[in-house]
Amino acid sequence: MNNYPIFIAFDTIDTYERQIPISASWSLPDGQIKTTLINPDEDWEEYILDNPSIDIDLLIDQGATPAETLKELAHDSEEGSIFCADYYTDNAAYTELYEAINSDPSMELSEWQSTLDTGASGQVEQMRQWIIEQHSLNIELSEDRVKAMLFSYHELQYK
Repeated sequence: MNNYPIFIAFDTIDTYERQIPISASWSLPDGQIKTTLINPDEDWEEYILDNPSIDIDLLIDQGATPAETLKELAHDSEEGSIFCADYYTDNAAYTELYEAINSDPSMELSEWQSTLDTGASGQVEQMRQWIIEQHSLNIELSEDRVKAMLFSYHELQYK
C-alpha cells in the first residue's frame, strides 16, 4: 500500500486583502480525499454576502465550523506535514481558520513539490499539467487540485 503525504487545497473568496475559506479538500495517507464546506465565521459573512455566486445558507447548514474543520484535519494529518500547490492562497485560508478560533496554526503548510525526491522542478510542473489534462481536472475546485497533487506524486514517486 502506498503512503501519501497530506495534500490540501482551499476554495476561497479573494478579497484582495484576505483569502476567506469556503471549502477545503485534503488527502489521506491512503490516497482518499476528504472535502468539507466551511461554515463561515461571523467576520467572513460580509465577504460571502457580497458574492452572489456563494450560497451562504448552504455553508451555514452543511458546513463544518472552523474548529471542526481544523480538528478533523489534525486527526487526519497526525504524521505531521501538510502540503499545498498554491502556497499563498492556501496558507492564507489556513491561517483564517485558525484566526477564527483565536489560535495560531499548529502545523505549517509547505509547497507540495518538497515531497518529491526530484530536483527537476520543471519536470514536476510538466507532470502536474499533464495530469490535469489527462484527467480533465478543473483546477478551480479544491478537490481536483488535491487530485492533481496526488496523481503527480504517484507518477513521480512510484512509477
